[in-house]
Amino acid sequence: MKKRLFRRVICLFAAALLLLPCALAALAAGEDVSGSRVVVYDAPEGFDVRDDYVVEVSANGEWASVPVFSAMVTRGRKTCTETFFASVDLEGTMQVRVTPKQSFSSTEIRPFSDGIEGKVEDGVLCFDVDHPCQLSVEFDGDVMHNLQLFVNDILTDAPDPNDPNVVWFGPGLHTAENDSRIILEDGIPMLYVHSGQTVWLAEGAVVKSRIKPDRGAHDVTIGGRGMVDLYDWNTWEGTDESIAAAVGFRIFGVEAIDVTGLTVSGVIFRNATAYTVCGQNLKDAKFENVKLFSCSDCSDGIDLMSSCNVEIRDCYIRSNDDGVVASATCWHAVGDSRDWLVENCVFLTDCGHSIYIGGIGSDDEICDMTFRDIDVLDDYEDTSYYWGAIGVNSCDGNLVHDLTFEDIRIERVAKGEPIRLTVRDNYEKKNTPGKGISDLTFRNVTVLSAGEKCTVNGLRDAKIRNVTFENFTYKGKTVGPLNYRSAFHLMKNSENVRFDAAYDGAFGRLLNIFALLWNRLLDLFGV
Repeated sequence: MKKRLFRRVICLFAAALLLLPCALAALAAGEDVSGSRVVVYDAPEGFDVRDDYVVEVSANGEWASVPVFSAMVTRGRKTCTETFFASVDLEGTMQVRVTPKQSFSSTEIRPFSDGIEGKVEDGVLCFDVDHPCQLSVEFDGDVMHNLQLFVNDILTDAPDPNDPNVVWFGPGLHTAENDSRIILEDGIPMLYVHSGQTVWLAEGAVVKSRIKPDRGAHDVTIGGRGMVDLYDWNTWEGTDESIAAAVGFRIFGVEAIDVTGLTVSGVIFRNATAYTVCGQNLKDAKFENVKLFSCSDCSDGIDLMSSCNVEIRDCYIRSNDDGVVASATCWHAVGDSRDWLVENCVFLTDCGHSIYIGGIGSDDEICDMTFRDIDVLDDYEDTSYYWGAIGVNSCDGNLVHDLTFEDIRIERVAKGEPIRLTVRDNYEKKNTPGKGISDLTFRNVTVLSAGEKCTVNGLRDAKIRNVTFENFTYKGKTVGPLNYRSAFHLMKNSENVRFDAAYDGAFGRLLNIFALLWNRLLDLFGV
């Protein structure tokens, strides 16, 4: 026994000697041996830091306070209030402590797909984060005054501030009054960007201006860890029914027309009074790790018209109208929208669609788009015409086809429908129906909570064709050909709409035929 113990001690000592050089090298390089690192940025001087939440993070045992800011949001364009957000950069794993100002009895950390569960100790919510993500930390089910925690990758690609093609904004507030690069047009600040330029908002930078690349520009980048802040130009009174006061200037966060090679990355947009990003005739556009809040009427998130080869990744979109919009001919935009990829995004939509396809155009095609790995935390819409957390609408003579939605998680639709597919008139123009919708796939879609069923509704001369729902789960039940009525209003003028908990084999084919006959019988009797 003693000999065996002695041998184990010798083996452990030899292993320690072998590992010692690695440990010394890591220490000499100033690295945390654990491999984790969290970066917290100071709040800009003169910018309002809120005390509604105390947020602290640690990756190596030392705790750092994270500044918390607010943005304006609304629910159904009726109630104006403040929500809160904080942002850090992370490599590895960090511990988080969140202390709300008010007492609470329950907590949730969403999206649920991130698998982050917290525990409460003495009025403090504690949890770990080990990957970049955008989280909604909610107390007592309050989604209006929640804390949004943005966890970014460690920043490694900042440009050279001395590069003549870099428009660098360092920490602090940048306004038309203190920065000559920002000019006033009709009393509203504007930052113009030229071809080949990079606008960089360093950590702690707040730029109080809309941003506009030159029309026809190419290779324009807007990036960093700072904030584009248009909060001051919102005209809300901050009270219920204050929508009547919100008639001020329509200010986009970014307005880009005929731009090729636009990249927007890492920036937080606070309360643009119109679309946060308005893109017309874009080609080769990328939006990565964009975070945005809006509260004014018609303040869409990323709204692009007649734009091709678009990527929208890793974004958090909280909008008071549609979150991501793919439409066609409108204003300066002319032609189709096609070849889009939207993935790994989180939506919290206070009034409107989270994803809206095809609402505007002029005999165009909107097609060849993939939406995957999407979390809809909440979707609310007062007006039934605009229901659909995911809305696909063929109007204005548009043909919408070849869309794929996969790995979609709709956690809650507070008011409205999870999915609506319609061919109809344009709400504003009237008498301008579309040409139809075809070849759509919904794969691995989960709806946890919804007020209404989904709708599929075409027109006699412009039908909805070839739509497949694979592994569609609605309120805990898999939807198949026998029970789809529990989750769908499948109206007239649709062809080959399949619900594939489809049954295989000879017996399965009989069941499918029975399901078809059964549902046709129910249609006949109007059930």
